[in-house]
Amino acid sequence: MVILRAGSTPTIPARTLAVFSKGQRSIGTPDGGLLLPAVPCGRARLLIGKPGGNFFLLVDTVEQTGPPAVLLSTSEVAFIAGTASDQTVVIASARDGRLVRRLQG
Repeated sequence: MVILRAGSTPTIPARTLAVFSKGQRSIGTPDGGLLLPAVPCGRARLLIGKPGGNFFLLVDTVEQTGPPAVLLSTSEVAFIAGTASDQTVVIASARDGRLVRRLQG
């Protein structure tokens, strides 16, 4: 997936943000933002931001984060954290980027 921000002319984008998603689509947030799967520096991450603006890590963790992901409320997101056999479902605050809880089982 590639997101283009419109520039001063309709044919020349001002900025390109390349996002590699393995078929996973972005998720719209209630405030008009997007939650995007990406692979910066070879590590799976979920990014959050608004079209035309900057995108940031949803959570700042050493673990890889990625889809499947779903909005649970206007401020919480559930997604997968970790790799291989260490993967778990986690819930994070979309407002402040902190992990709220991990689901067991």
